[in-house]
Parts: sequence; structure tokens; C-alpha cells
Amino acid sequence: MRALVLEDQNYTAALAIVRALGARGHVADVAAPWSTPGSLSRWCARALTAPWASDQPRYADFVSSLLNEEAYDIGFACTDSVIGIISGMRAQLPPRPDFLLPPAESLAIAISKLCSQRFAADLGLPTPRTIAIHGSREISWAVRELGFPLVIKGDKGSGGAHVRYAANLDELRRAYQETAACPRVGQPMAQEFIPGDVYLTHVLYDRGELVAICSHLKERHFPVSGGITARGITVHEPELDRLAMRIFSALRWHGPAKADFKRDQRDGRFKLMELDPRISASIDIPAAAGVDMIEMGCRMVSGERVEPSLEYAKGIRVRYVCRDMLCLAAQPALLPSFVFDALDRRIRSNFDWRDLRGSLGLMWRAKWAFEDAWAQGQLTGDRNGCPMGVRRSRARRQAHRALLLPVVGGLRAVGVLYRAARLARRGAGAALARGARVRHSTGDEGPLKKHEVVGSTTPNADHAARSR
Repeated sequence: MRALVLEDQNYTAALAIVRALGARGHVADVAAPWSTPGSLSRWCARALTAPWASDQPRYADFVSSLLNEEAYDIGFACTDSVIGIISGMRAQLPPRPDFLLPPAESLAIAISKLCSQRFAADLGLPTPRTIAIHGSREISWAVRELGFPLVIKGDKGSGGAHVRYAANLDELRRAYQETAACPRVGQPMAQEFIPGDVYLTHVLYDRGELVAICSHLKERHFPVSGGITARGITVHEPELDRLAMRIFSALRWHGPAKADFKRDQRDGRFKLMELDPRISASIDIPAAAGVDMIEMGCRMVSGERVEPSLEYAKGIRVRYVCRDMLCLAAQPALLPSFVFDALDRRIRSNFDWRDLRGSLGLMWRAKWAFEDAWAQGQLTGDRNGCPMGVRRSRARRQAHRALLLPVVGGLRAVGVLYRAARLARRGAGAALARGARVRHSTGDEGPLKKHEVVGSTTPNADHAARSR
């Protein structure tokens, strides 16, 4: 089966998709605006250069011409912006590849955080109180309705990159201005802060029928205030699965998706935070637990009847090295846990030695993620009132230092080991030379006097031999 992976910014999900397809013997092409870990992977058959999805007309023309020229069986859209473009042009696209798209109205609800909150509330699911802010004049009204602390986010987007937290009015105004200044995240909205752990439920539906489900707890995530999973562990929570199935069944879902929940510490209830209408960046966790949603999707496209897989292994841990390094940079106290996780063979990782090029691409991508996180104050929590250009130049220097320090340390360690090996070799050579000249009284060539010199003659011995 031939697959097309459309990547824009979700490089982790694209790499996981390419690896899963390659391991099953499928052919995967990756279309991305730049060189990504997925396009560097050994399982990538061909890397295509695509425009950015923010330029929607150019991106739509690229996809249309590509699909008319090439024959693909299945397609994967890795970001909300890409899947929105594909959904909008589904009438003009050929029947193949199948992108496993849900109905257009269901997709629109899932992409919009505000619409998904309203839809879930109408179904009776527990949700945090959410208010759309249409201007700076409505900030005070949001405070009166929700109180502090507050969460400020856009109506679109994922990964927690544009989520802000406000504990007072000044922080709220600054968070609103930063969110409103980023048009790609959509309408700013204020949301009640829910204290508690974050749980994710991955699902795969076949025209409204559940095919697979797997839930995990975020043990670490980046940004540390709330973001993508850095280390997760699979859990069995019947209430969590019931809530996820209820909302996706009501949406008559088709294809892969994910629901984010928080367990409120105040009442112990799971509350829906948002929906992701695509393959998640943490798709490696269901795969490690025995739920291969990528292969199931391929079988659905080929016309096979896929039996529901509702069982999965509990307690499976997976860590994402790049994001875990960012967590360590933001919280240096995690160093012991970071080291123990790296040494624990029971913990899976997305750094795969069998796919070294893709893994090194992940590490190189960590530099850019470090720069973005530093510039946005996610590592220091302080923007210092500097312009974005100044913050990015500082972040670039810090990223170079963060990447060069382990390299320099590794080179120094190699140098020390090399010098030690040379000294050991020199000492061994000297010992052999002494052993060749000095024989003890129990040698193989007959009894000799202790410390008798053999293998060479002294000047006095030479003189005696000549005189004879």
C-alpha cells in the first residue's frame, strides 16, 4: 500500500506514521515545507517539498496537482490546518487516497475548541466554563464570570504553544494581547482553570463505529504548564473511555482522533478540554500498548472488516526524547528521573537506533524547539519585556550552548579514554619487552639462573666468544 503523509508542523506524529507504515511493508512519501524527521527517516520512500499550510491557496494547488499525478491509497494529515484544507477540497479530489475524514460538520466542531466545548456541554459531559473574548473590553466581564486563575487560549491550535495562564488582571491583559496578535489560533477565549492531571484518549472510528481505543496519563509534558506529552503511561479508566466514546459517537466520527481530559482535583470528575481530529503526536503510546491504529486505518481503506480492539496493555511507559529534554531544561530537578528513564529498558522511547536518521532529525529539531520555547518564555517564565527578535537571538545562543555542551563533553570523554588506552598499551608493551629479556628459573627453555639475561649478549660475552 502506498501512503502520503502531509506534514506541516507536527513532526513527531509524521515520524511515527512513517515508521509504522515502513515496519508493515507499506511505501510512505512525506510532503513537508522543510526537511523533517519524517522525511529523513529510513522508511521514507520520497521526500516532497510542500508550501506552508498557512498559504492555503498554494497548499491546495500543491495537493491537487500531486494527487492527480501520483496514485496513493491512503493519506494522513498531521495538523488541523492541513486537515481543514483537505476537507474543504474533498469534492475536487480523486477518490484515492482516502484521508479517513469525518463528516465536514463534525470536523468543524472538533477543530474549534469553543464549538467542541458547547457540543460536549449539550451532551451533558463535564466541561470547564469557557467564554469567548471579542475585545479587550470583555476582559473584566470574563474575570467576574470565571475568577482567577484563568486560562487564555485561541479557538484553534494544538500542543499548548499558545496557551497562557493569568493570576491577575495585568497578566490577563498581556495574555489576551499575545493571543489576539496570533491570527492562526483564531478567536481568543478565557477558560476556567482546572487543577489536576491530564489524560488523553486515542480512538479510531469506522463510520461511527468504534474500532480501537487507548488512554494514557501525561506524566510529563511540555510546556510544563500544559502541552504535548513528554512521558506517558497507559491507564484503564472506564469513565474516561465512556466519555470519549459518547462524544465521538454523537459526532458520527470516522478515522483517528484524540480527546484531552483533566481529572479535576476538586471533585474527581473528568472534564473535556479539547478534541484533536487527527493522528496525535503521542500515537507511539497506543502502538507500544498493542493498538496499531495506523495499520488498522490501512486495513479499513483496503476494504477489510476490522474487528474492534478495545483491549490494550496497562502501565506501558513511553518517553519522547526531544520534549523530555525541554522538560529537563525547564526543570533541572528532573535530572535524576531523566537519567533513570534513559537507563530503564522497560521505558520505550521514540529515539530508535534502527532509524538513526529519523532519530537524529528529532535531536536536531530539539534545537528549534528550544529556541521557540526560550523566546516564548516557556523555559524561564520571563520574557523580560524584550522584542521577539532579541529573545530569539538569545534563544539561538542558548540552544547552541545546550547542544554543544554534551558534544564537547563527549569529545573530552573520548579524549580521556584514548589517552588512557595509549598509556595502557604503552605499559603493556614495556612489560612484554621486559618479559622477553628476563626469564625466571622455571622457563620453558630449560633451567636458567634467576634474572639471567637471554636473547642478547653483553660486550664481555662478545669479547670472550671472539677470543675463543
